[in-house]
Amino acid sequence: MSLRSARPAAPRGWTLPELLLATLVAAIIASCALAPLRHAVQHARRVAAGAALLQLSLQQEHHRAVHGRYAADLIELGWRHARAACAAPAACAYELRLHGAHADGDDYELLALPLGGQADDRCGVLRVDHLGRRGAAAPDCW
Repeated sequence: MSLRSARPAAPRGWTLPELLLATLVAAIIASCALAPLRHAVQHARRVAAGAALLQLSLQQEHHRAVHGRYAADLIELGWRHARAACAAPAACAYELRLHGAHADGDDYELLALPLGGQADDRCGVLRVDHLGRRGAAAPDCW
């Protein structure tokens, strides 16, 4: 009998405790990375909603220059629905709304209401009015 055949074969692969420990470490690392990622995604969605509000505000000013009054709804501005700012309306993070305070069309307020996972964002509803005033629940959201 040779010495080579008498040795037991070296174990291959991971043992159960090693596998559990590696899984635990990966889970801890993932949980530490998810919170900043979630905040970054919320911020990006908030910036996109703010851009959509500013675009609508510009369209309102153009509408007033042409028609002598602000538009009464988004359809009058050429937006088919309130989620037109999204690439896929079903995946929208905000719903856009237009409120005209008076029937004479002298003012308006544009709102971006958070939807789905964006609803727990600290900024809440974003707004812009006919004077260019911007608002949100927290001061540094714009």
